[in-house]
Amino acid sequence: MEGIAVQIIDIPEDSPKAQNIEITNCTYIGSYNWLERDTPTILVPGSPPQWLDKPMPYHVPIDKGVICCDRNGLNMPNTILLPLVVAVNKTTEYNNLPPFDWASVDFVLDRNALRKLMRWSNGTAHDFRFDLQLAGEKTVLVNRFPLKVLEEASGFSSRHNFEKQSMQSLPDCSEHYRIVTLKEMNGWKMVVRFEVDAYVPSEDNELAPGARNPDLGIGVDTQFRAMSLSSSNQEPKVLNAQQGGREIPASALVELTTRSALSNTEGNVLNWRDRYSQLLFSETASHFLALHQRGNYERLEKRSITAPEFKNAEEDAQKDIQKLIKVLGLIRNLVIEEGKEGRLSVVCMDKVLSIHKKHGRESCLPDFMMALFESA
Repeated sequence: MEGIAVQIIDIPEDSPKAQNIEITNCTYIGSYNWLERDTPTILVPGSPPQWLDKPMPYHVPIDKGVICCDRNGLNMPNTILLPLVVAVNKTTEYNNLPPFDWASVDFVLDRNALRKLMRWSNGTAHDFRFDLQLAGEKTVLVNRFPLKVLEEASGFSSRHNFEKQSMQSLPDCSEHYRIVTLKEMNGWKMVVRFEVDAYVPSEDNELAPGARNPDLGIGVDTQFRAMSLSSSNQEPKVLNAQQGGREIPASALVELTTRSALSNTEGNVLNWRDRYSQLLFSETASHFLALHQRGNYERLEKRSITAPEFKNAEEDAQKDIQKLIKVLGLIRNLVIEEGKEGRLSVVCMDKVLSIHKKHGRESCLPDFMMALFESA
C-alpha cells in the first residue's frame, strides 16, 4: 500500500441508548447508463433494465468468459466519481432546474463504500480501499479504488445470463447507476451513487418530471456533448454525455439476488442484515431472490423493505449504521484537517481498518470540476 499509515481505527462500541437513524429524505438527483462506445460515453438519465417477469421455471446457462465487475472503474479508472458529477449536472440542465449546489455536500461516495464500512464494523468485511480528498471547504470525496474491474467467470454462477434472459435493457447500454442525496445521516448531506439491477413497469408507474423518451429503446437523442477533462496533474480525458432514456420512480426499483436453492437452507439463509442496508441507502423498494438448481430457475421470492426478514434485521443493521456514523465522522475530521493538498486512503486488510497518507497529489476530479465545490 502506497503511503504511511497514520492511524488504526478501532471498531466503535455499540450505543444501546442511541436513537435509530431513519433514512427518510432520499432524493433523486441524477442517473445514467454506460453506452457501448469506444470513447467513454454515458446516457443521461438512462434507464434501468426492465423486469420481464417471465414465468418460471426456465433454464439459464452458466456464465463463461470475462465479466466486468466495475464499469466505472473500467471506463474511468483515475476519475471514478467523474460520471457521477457529470450525470447530476446534465440532469439539472436537461430538466431546466437550477444547478446542483455541490458546495453544500458533506460526502460524495458510492453506496458500496457505506456497505463495506458497515461490514467492517460487524466483522464480515473483505479487503478494500478508498481514496479520500477534500473538495471546497467541507466536502469529502470518497473515490472507490477498484481492486479488480474484470474477472473470469467462476464456472458456478449464472447471474449475468439470468439478467440477460429476465430483463430488457436500452439498446447498446450496460449498467445503470442512480444518484441520490441523503440528509438524515448525522445531519450530513451525502451524495450517493449505486447500481440499479432492474425496475418493474406498471400502468400507474408515472414518470418523474422532465422524463424523456418514455418508450424503452425508441427515440434516443443522437446529440453528443463532449467535454475535454484535463488538468495539470492528469492526462487529458474525454467523457461524452448523451441525452436519452427516462427517469424511473424509486417505487419501481428492484435489487436482485440469485442463489442456489441447495445453499439456501436453514442455517445458511441470505444475510438480510446486509441486504436491508442495501435497500435503505438507496430507497430501493423491492428485493427479488431468484432461486435455482444448477441453472434451472424454479422460484422467485419478492419482498419489500417492510417484509418480516428486513424488519427482523433492522435492529442489528441500526447498530452497524451507528458505528458507520462514528467512523465517517472520524474520517471527515482527518480529511478536513489534511486540507485541499492532502491525500488520504482508507484501507481494510485482514479486517483491520487504517488511514494512510498518500505521497502523490493526483486529484480524483479535474480542476474545473473541483471548483464546483467552492462556496460562492
